[in-house]
Amino acid sequence: TESEKETVVTAIVPVRAGTVTVGDAPVTLTVTGHTETLSRERIIAPLAGLLVTLHGTEGQHVRAGEVVATIRSKEAQSAKEGAAALLAAAKTADERARAQHALELATAGDNGTSVRATSDGVIVSRSATTGEYVAEGQELLQVLPEREIVFVAEVPVTALRDVHVGQSVRLSLPSLGASAAGVSGTIQGLRPQADSSSQTAMIIIGAFAEALTIYAFVTVFLLMGKIA
Repeated sequence: TESEKETVVTAIVPVRAGTVTVGDAPVTLTVTGHTETLSRERIIAPLAGLLVTLHGTEGQHVRAGEVVATIRSKEAQSAKEGAAALLAAAKTADERARAQHALELATAGDNGTSVRATSDGVIVSRSATTGEYVAEGQELLQVLPEREIVFVAEVPVTALRDVHVGQSVRLSLPSLGASAAGVSGTIQGLRPQADSSSQTAMIIIGAFAEALTIYAFVTVFLLMGKIA
């Protein structure tokens, strides 16, 4: 009708000027992997005796030189137990005084033998319990040394021609928190056998991150080249 009018709406689109940059665009291959261990270290009892203390739980970090256990020798423990038995059996004041003196002599200066971690690492197992008698050479703990933890990632076979030992990579470890993102690493080796079903091969990467543990999952970014 004549009362109807056409309304024309003009859209206003903001336009921003930018600077054109000419260069090469990096080509990055993203793969997933996890941590593995090359070996473990056994912390053993240097002598037979009573395990007075055993510190640390599975997953806890230890530092080289840190005291992880204390052992009291069989002889020292026997002397202490004998003096304690004499004190318990004493009936007169003189007997109690002599037994108390013997107990003090047995206890004085014997804080046990300290057992220390030999390297920085993560405790992966406990093989003894505080308060038990251990034999010389008996395993107390197993520690995974930090230097023995590596990253292993699956790379497509078709991409192996651009992967080489010594190549730098970047790793993201979300399981260790945001602070662990962007860890640098280096390819240390390639496993010779490829997986025929997945058509992938394993690469071994050396890197370090605080609070690193075995079987932590990781995302690996490999710079494969550049596009001009």
